Amino acid sequence: MRRTLAALLALVILIPALLTTPILAADANKLLELYIGSSTAYDNAAAVGLDSPPVIQSGRTLVPVRFVSERMGATVGWDGAKRQVSIKLGTKTIILTIDSNKVLVNGQTVTIDVPAKIINSRTMVPVRFVSEQLGFKVKWDPVSSRVLISNFDMAMPVNTSVKGTVTLWHGWGLGTAEANALDYIIEEFQKVYPNVIVDQVPVDFNNLQNKFLTAAPVGQGPDIVIGPHD
Repeated sequence: MRRTLAALLALVILIPALLTTPILAADANKLLELYIGSSTAYDNAAAVGLDSPPVIQSGRTLVPVRFVSERMGATVGWDGAKRQVSIKLGTKTIILTIDSNKVLVNGQTVTIDVPAKIINSRTMVPVRFVSEQLGFKVKWDPVSSRVLISNFDMAMPVNTSVKGTVTLWHGWGLGTAEANALDYIIEEFQKVYPNVIVDQVPVDFNNLQNKFLTAAPVGQGPDIVIGPHD
């Protein structure tokens, strides 16, 4: 079976809708919302302009370091000779070197998969790594390509504005664990997007590929296909 995470990503990416209304947070809390490719971010629901919008590189979201860090209460420093950005909050100090996968966290070396980069003359850092190192919560909303950073525990907000049907073909013979995993993904997805119908259609696995190749060219194929084997 295709990886369950891949199924979840396919499920949400194929829905052609965007969230546009920022979430309100209590005054005592801090919530940042940034959208991939957008120069407008939200700080506790107040719109703020960005010099460089968030981007995705190698599967990681990079965000402008100074905006995110300073808005969350950290201080940011820059060493041009070493091409290093430092982020300090409380007893935690993070030092990232541009284009290097090695990061110093309180003097200890940590390896990350996507390094900090200079984009549009601004330093961009991997949002999840930096935010979680500083003790903040990070959530990703794939439907709206939105990253949320908060200093409080936050459930993904329910979105009733996304409506429609996603068709999912799966082959006969899914094992119990595979079927349970798929059911869990769909259940969690529909908690956030209750107005989206996931139409599951079981198909004879031996004929699954031929059926898909016949239906897809004429616009009758499913949004997602999952078989019982890799």
